[in-house]
Amino acid sequence: MKVSVLLAPSEYLDGSRNYTLFETSLEPPLAKGGSIRIRQEVLVPRNLPAGDYHLGVFVDTTDVLAELNESNNLYFSPVSLIDIPHVTLTVNEVVGGSVVPGSTLPDGLTQSIEDAGGGFSALAGNLELPYNIQLNLVAKPMKNYVFAGWEEFANQGEGLLNLNMTADMTLTPIFRKVISISVQSQGGGRIQTSPLDLSDLTQNTEVSLEAVADEGWTFLQWEGDLNSTEALATVQANASKQIKAVFRRNQLNFEDWKSEHFTVYEIPNAEVSGNAEDPDQDGFSNLYEYLLGTNPKDSEDKPSIKIHVGKNSVDFEFVTDPRVTDYEAVIYSSSDLKNWSSETPIADETTPQSYDRAGRRICAPVSLGNQTPLFFRLHFDPKTPTP
Repeated sequence: MKVSVLLAPSEYLDGSRNYTLFETSLEPPLAKGGSIRIRQEVLVPRNLPAGDYHLGVFVDTTDVLAELNESNNLYFSPVSLIDIPHVTLTVNEVVGGSVVPGSTLPDGLTQSIEDAGGGFSALAGNLELPYNIQLNLVAKPMKNYVFAGWEEFANQGEGLLNLNMTADMTLTPIFRKVISISVQSQGGGRIQTSPLDLSDLTQNTEVSLEAVADEGWTFLQWEGDLNSTEALATVQANASKQIKAVFRRNQLNFEDWKSEHFTVYEIPNAEVSGNAEDPDQDGFSNLYEYLLGTNPKDSEDKPSIKIHVGKNSVDFEFVTDPRVTDYEAVIYSSSDLKNWSSETPIADETTPQSYDRAGRRICAPVSLGNQTPLFFRLHFDPKTPTP
């Protein structure tokens, strides 16, 4: 025979909602007409949801709690009504994060919202809790935010917040947006910043940037979230930013040019980056693309040379990279297309268009003499290295 002390939210026993405070079995069972006195102290669970409950004793001979017709049961009645006190925890929702339980939630605490990003239950709104319950809570920041404290607990750190709920309470987490500035350099140079650490900046902090070029290089411009050609610049940390300083070589040779247009895997492959190769198949070799300032991987970007023959001179006009140092443009003439001789230019003009492109005009004299046919060509000769 089973004897149980039960707590239920109604005066009728509900197998799915009642709480067993005490339970024991009597062996051997009582004889017919027998009796027994049981005195038992019971404790109300602390994690019991707040509300009104009925207390009663149930004697079950068949171990079926739903059978209420047994005459030896003490039915629940309004006179046995007891009140379980409760408290309310109000969790304010704020931008930047949420409050989550640091340990398993007590039974009956179901008011929560699912945080899709972290897969945890975030507490929000008004939560009715049993009186004197112990709660462990954690403030969880979202991406790009950090926890900055509790509004109601100024001295509490980032660890667990331990609460002993003996009164109604409001809880407000404080989250601060992380503002960072990422800087990188392209080419030969570095960036000096003030402050030095740009990974976590206070809102609207002024950040000073200085682009410092290495020897043989010149600062060209800032790119990304800063548009300027001044080496010294100031930005305001009102949002996270990405900034790049671009540096250019002052002088250029063929090997440097290859490093700007080909990958580290293509550079050692002579069939791709060799001076006679034509990777974009536009009819111009890498060497000519280098000398005439065009892209060897873009067939639409082709070198262009214009020839003008006058009464006393011949002009060659073309675009080149003014930084080229290892080749020079020379005009050659011939009367039979077999024997060629270099001409001393009577004019050599350069018109800058950008740091890596310039228009150039080279002019050589024309002397037809006895009306003999004369042929001209523009040739790029390697310069003799200076000892």
